[in-house]
Amino acid sequence: MLEVAFLASHLFWMTTDADMEALYDMITIDAARAMGVREFGLRVGGAADLVVLTVPSLGEALGMHEASRDVDDEKAGHRPSARVPPAG
Repeated sequence: MLEVAFLASHLFWMTTDADMEALYDMITIDAARAMGVREFGLRVGGAADLVVLTVPSLGEALGMHEASRDVDDEKAGHRPSARVPPAG
């Protein structure tokens, strides 16, 4: 879904920090609500899927369109097709 937010940020000129936060909420919190997912979010004992990004901010994640790294995929021995080295 990060790709969807990346495209939306450019197509709709949503480039401020507030715009990008809104886009991120749309592909996470708002999407879960729209699909009727119950008990989502970070909490002790909650189910979790983890995506690791190697950039320090949401703006850079959307702006650079970094390939995400799903921890479950890596545990299974799968590697993402593209990697972006950490900034810095």
